[in-house]
Order: sequence, then C-alpha cells, then structure tokens
Amino acid sequence: MKKVQAYYSILQFCPEPARLEYVNVGIFLFCQDKQYVGVKFSETPRRVEKLYGPQNHAFFNTLKDAFSERVRVEFSQFQERSLIERFASMRANQLRMSKLLPMSVLDPDKDLSELFYELVGVEKPNSRRSSVRSKLKNIFKDAGVLDFLDEPEPVSLPEFGIDVSVPFGYQNGSYNLIDPVRLDHDAPADALKEAGKRAIEGKWLEAHFSNEQAKKRLVVVGDFDKQPDNFYRAVLDLMSEHKVSLHRLDALDSLLTDIKQHMPHH
Repeated sequence: MKKVQAYYSILQFCPEPARLEYVNVGIFLFCQDKQYVGVKFSETPRRVEKLYGPQNHAFFNTLKDAFSERVRVEFSQFQERSLIERFASMRANQLRMSKLLPMSVLDPDKDLSELFYELVGVEKPNSRRSSVRSKLKNIFKDAGVLDFLDEPEPVSLPEFGIDVSVPFGYQNGSYNLIDPVRLDHDAPADALKEAGKRAIEGKWLEAHFSNEQAKKRLVVVGDFDKQPDNFYRAVLDLMSEHKVSLHRLDALDSLLTDIKQHMPHH
C-alpha cells in the first residue's frame, strides 16, 4: 500500500478573537483518494485556559460538536480541495482553520492522530488511545471477514437533520451499520456523551425505517478499556432501550459469528 496525497488544517480557538491569540485545539484532515475526512479535537480547553484562564467547557464542547457535524454534512461526498479551502476561509470567529497544508498519508486515522499529538500536543499517544476504528478493522481482518463488510454511504435522516456515517456495514435481514466508538475516557461524562449520541442516532435510525421493508439498525462497538463493569452495564441498558446493539471491543465473538453466518448474502 502506497501513500497518497492529503491535506490538513490546524483548528485554532480563541475566546477573545480581538486579541488574535489563537490556541491549537484540533486537526482537520482531508484525503480525496481515500474518501476520508477526519477531525480530532482536544477533549478539554486546557491549553486555552493556560493563556486565557478558566473557560466554559460546555460551550467549548458545543463548538466542537457543531464544527464536527458541519464537516460531516458538508463533506460527506468528499468534495474537492478548492471547496474545502473556501470552507476554511469562512471560519473567522472563535474557532478558525489554518490554511490547508499538503501531506502524504498511508492510514488516515493513524496519521490524523499522529499529527494531532505533534501539533496540538495535549498528551502523547498510547495504545489505549489509538483509533478504535483501526483496532476494529484489524480484528475484522484477522477474523477473515473484512472483505465481506461494506463501506456504507452516509444514511440521511432528514426529519432529524442528521446523517449517520459509519465505516462498516453488513446484512443479516436488517442492514447493520457498525460504529466503533471510544468509551474509555478518563472523564465518565465524556464517555456518556459519546454513548448518548449513538443511542439517540440508533433510535432515530430505527424510527426512520420502521415502516420500510429494508430495515436499518445501529451496531455500536465500544472500547471500554479500564471502565468498570457497572459503567458498561449502564451503557448496555441505555443502548437496549434505544434499539441499538452494543458489543465490547474486547468481546466480539457474537458479532463475528453473525457476520460469518451471513457472508453469503454479500
């Protein structure tokens, strides 16, 4: 596998734009050849607080979520570089994007993480914080099912104003959208936020296709590394209530078995 052309932008935050002292808080990565658009943010505004003092964490998280959702909606069709440059040039408030810079990538998820730790530098990468998507992809590959999985197009839910975008999918009577999610955050509130988002998306997905013959459902694979069992059980209950299937990243036998049983349908 050879490297291909990609472009990245540094995401910078300033609570007082008039001061023009922006702090690096994230990375945006775009690779048209691999149909990849990725965003990685600092979990907290800790670096901003070193310069500006205490910040409103809820506002910071809302700003990140709004930007990430905007990117997902705007670039779900993997637009050309010129359109992304135009998008970046329009970001001039508290959160802005630097000029797009070229780089070569082999594994966009891994390259995004490495770029993040190099330029944002909140903490050094370790195996626990490596991409859950990459971990899951390797598990699928080792189990011999990766080639039988789809790369689904984003599923639009216009009545709710969102698209559900996941890296893997397969058919077993219903169409299963597999979403790998990191749920091993040091702050339980951050993990619950991620779990809650998927629960709501899964409920809306089930509701949207409830009257159609071709059903779709969300399957979440969560990395619960170092989380207590009671936390996992609480998330499992939440997902079940919202019609979402939940699997632990370290216990995927049932999911792998189901994929293998339905491989002839691909």
